[in-house]
Amino acid sequence: MKNLFNSNTRGCIFLVIFLLCFSAAYAQESFSGRVMSSSNNLGIPFASIGLLKTNRGTSANNQGYFQFSLNVQNGDSLIFSSVGFSTKKVAVGDFVSGVTIVLVESEDKLPSIIVTSSKLKDVKLNDYGSAGFNTFINSGVTKVLAQQFQSPNKNMYLKKIKLSKSVGQCIFLIKVYRLDSVSLKPGQDLLDTIVQVNSKNKNIVIDMEKYNIFLNSKDFFVGVQWLFIDENSRQVKSSLGGRKILHKEYLPSLFVDYEKSASAQPLKTWQLDFREKWNIISSTMKLKMTATVGY
Repeated sequence: MKNLFNSNTRGCIFLVIFLLCFSAAYAQESFSGRVMSSSNNLGIPFASIGLLKTNRGTSANNQGYFQFSLNVQNGDSLIFSSVGFSTKKVAVGDFVSGVTIVLVESEDKLPSIIVTSSKLKDVKLNDYGSAGFNTFINSGVTKVLAQQFQSPNKNMYLKKIKLSKSVGQCIFLIKVYRLDSVSLKPGQDLLDTIVQVNSKNKNIVIDMEKYNIFLNSKDFFVGVQWLFIDENSRQVKSSLGGRKILHKEYLPSLFVDYEKSASAQPLKTWQLDFREKWNIISSTMKLKMTATVGY
């Protein structure tokens, strides 16, 4: 009897089996709704919505509304978060589009610090020159990029942040984190309010004095949080295997610098993904970012 299953036939069968397994593990889902505060029933602007297993997500708009579609793994969960609120997790199987997600204000409030002296001495950390040419481009998998800084003393105040990005109108958020003494990763968020930047300029200076950020240890982190909204997205053409493809990128594109070799104790650059996990993105890459502290 002839073997009816030649190599081409077997290849087709294996391809069909693979596609069936893939479709069983992943399914396209659409999500929409609004993220609101439990205290005042108002929308939470720019709340973050991420998928735990898929590690992709989006941002709500300035009124808390969101809408997106993604391929989702079986058993995945949505994570809703925003500064000043406790994180909430909802299983994809339990989510109903159009629903309102209510976040409760976090009980872990930061103590109020009042700076009474106007004669603080300023120290600039990582005072860079020109912006250069290298940029970090976000294709939608990085939620926050945070640069580590080390001040000369403890008990200082954050006064200003300067950073460089590619020219173009965009909206993003500034984050400030304490060093976690155990993991040495970015730890507690030192901001309990949204610091929003909306600018088309290349070089941006953000006045941080009004937020009264007290740095009780030498090491801290300043981060840029992307907002995955229509105003920040752009379609870009690129080549892959000789084919032209379209993919989406999100502004801002941040200018970075690369050291020739990692120092013994480098000030690392960290990436936060949609699973709320921090990872070192590079020990030689540094953001073109300056932090001015006072003491």
